[in-house]
Amino acid sequence: MSFKFNFNQDNDDSENKQDDNEEKLREFNVKDDSTVELCAQSCHFTASEVKESDIEIEKVLFKNNYQLKKLMKPLDIKPPHLNKNSNNDYEKLLTKSDLIPGVYEGGFKLWECAIDVINYLIENKINLKGKKVLEIGCGHGLPGIYCLLNGAHVTFQDYNEEVLYKLTQPNVNINCNGDYEMIENNTHFISGDWKFVSDILSKEKFDYILTSDTLYNVSSFSKLHSLISNHLEPIQGKCYLASKTYYFGVGGGIRKFEELIEILDILNVITVKDIKDGVSNVREIVEITLKKD
Repeated sequence: MSFKFNFNQDNDDSENKQDDNEEKLREFNVKDDSTVELCAQSCHFTASEVKESDIEIEKVLFKNNYQLKKLMKPLDIKPPHLNKNSNNDYEKLLTKSDLIPGVYEGGFKLWECAIDVINYLIENKINLKGKKVLEIGCGHGLPGIYCLLNGAHVTFQDYNEEVLYKLTQPNVNINCNGDYEMIENNTHFISGDWKFVSDILSKEKFDYILTSDTLYNVSSFSKLHSLISNHLEPIQGKCYLASKTYYFGVGGGIRKFEELIEILDILNVITVKDIKDGVSNVREIVEITLKKD
């Protein structure tokens, strides 16, 4: 029997791993051609008084009896400059589904992971004074509002411009008790697809990036990864991402996003909180940071 040294084993293993990673990356970049990517745009608001007597408000309770106000239903107002790809009739969409990929991404619903993010910030006494915060996929905007009320400068981003006008910005107004000077000086609103948000943010970096319940669609993972890695402050910046461990039926969740993070090797990720609410509803908060050179 002949014998030979297998000097190429390490190279073969490296090539196999590279092939596996390329196959996985193709999965993360799957795109449904029927969806419409909304080009991002800054949404400039003319602050107007929102009277609590004229609207339905619910108070949401967090840890340590901390409360924030949210609208019971979106205000019936029309953004002055709708994106040409926007769908005007969101009230009808809400009766059909919590989200419609490429059209409406669930911004009118308060998702439970947004509550988890705020509770984590409270529990860990995160210092937000003077910090720059980006809330990705903000919807109601409660995590960003919590940061704003605790001294941060906050950029709110949502896929739909209508969500920002009808819900996010009014929620900011009622929680800030009409302090429009503070709102004008310390908030920024961006609508559109994550693919284009970086064009508006340019080289801006954030001390904290917050996002919740945004891992339900695997095909959007690469865009979310790019947005976080491009705009997280490189030295001490942290992203707190709250999500279900698995979104059954759609293939998303924390574990799947961690696969992409491992392949691209730009970010570090650790789980900082587990939340178990029943058998199938397991949620997590992960802390994401940039890898040091």
